[in-house]
Parts: sequence; C-alpha cells; structure tokens
Amino acid sequence: STQSTWAFDRAIKDQETLLTSETTRMASVEAKLTSADNRKRQLSNDLTETERFLKQKRSEVKNRREQCRVDEHAYFQKKKSRVEEFSVIDTIVDYLNERLDNLKDYVSNRKGGQEQSE
Repeated sequence: STQSTWAFDRAIKDQETLLTSETTRMASVEAKLTSADNRKRQLSNDLTETERFLKQKRSEVKNRREQCRVDEHAYFQKKKSRVEEFSVIDTIVDYLNERLDNLKDYVSNRKGGQEQSE
C-alpha cells in the first residue's frame, strides 16, 4: 500500500512537472506570438508610412513637372514675343531705310534740278 501511495505520489509529481513544463512552453509560445504580432503591427505601420511618403513624393514630382511645363511654355511665349518685337522693329527699320532712300533721291534730284537751272 505504501508502495502504491508512493507510485501515485510520483505519478502526480510527474504530471505536475509535465504541466509546469507545458505551461512554461505555452507562455514562451504566447510571448513569441505577441512579439510576432507587435512586429507585424510595426511593419504594417511602416508600410503605411512609406506609402504615404511615396504618395507625397509622387505628388511633388507631378507638381514639379507641371511647373516645368508652365515655365517652359512661358519661356517660349516670351521668346516668341521677343521675335515678334524684333520683326516689328525690322519692319520699321525697312520702312525708315526706304524713306531715307526716297529722301536721298529727292535731294539728289533737287540738286540736279538746281544745277540745270543755273
């Protein structure tokens, strides 16, 4: 009877040891799961932040491209305007040269006419 009590006590102690070991292992697994969940949450937050950053940068690049197009258009409009101004100036210069030639001819003809009358 003592031997069966001892064997029964031993079996209970073995079960308690096994239970303690399993409880410790489960606590370790739960800690790893919690750590993995925290890591997953952090990675998800990092991904969200990266996506937000990329969206902002895409928007900045798009705005910069549009500004470059606007600036380029303005530059070429200004250049076209300057070319038109020079074209007007050329037309005025041609007109004035023609007038000058006409005046020279007139003066030359007048001098020729005066010499003949003298």
